[in-house]
Amino acid sequence: MDRLRKRHQFQRVFSEGKKVVTPSLLLFISPAETDSLRLGLSVSKKVGKAVVRNRVKRIIREAFRMAEKELKKEGITLDGLDVVVVPRRGAVEAKSTQLLMEIIDKFRELRCDNS
Repeated sequence: MDRLRKRHQFQRVFSEGKKVVTPSLLLFISPAETDSLRLGLSVSKKVGKAVVRNRVKRIIREAFRMAEKELKKEGITLDGLDVVVVPRRGAVEAKSTQLLMEIIDKFRELRCDNS
């Protein structure tokens, strides 16, 4: 899993991507320019101070790693996607397992919608 780092990469995903809403997260998903999954995180100061924002980012990155493994077992690949995650205020209180389940459920739904 690679990261989105440049402003133009984030802007492309925000403008061209599909918006998916969960109780704790906003996901913007777009076909990637590369063959691997690229993840970008955009955490607002509304979420909390720097320590809290960094913790949320670490938890979300780990949840995506685990979700990618879990979905691969089911034959769902995330390769070739750019994903930008915008945590909502609820993400601070959410447990990592809850975030993991939200991510997995949304990608399962997207797979069913695209089938």
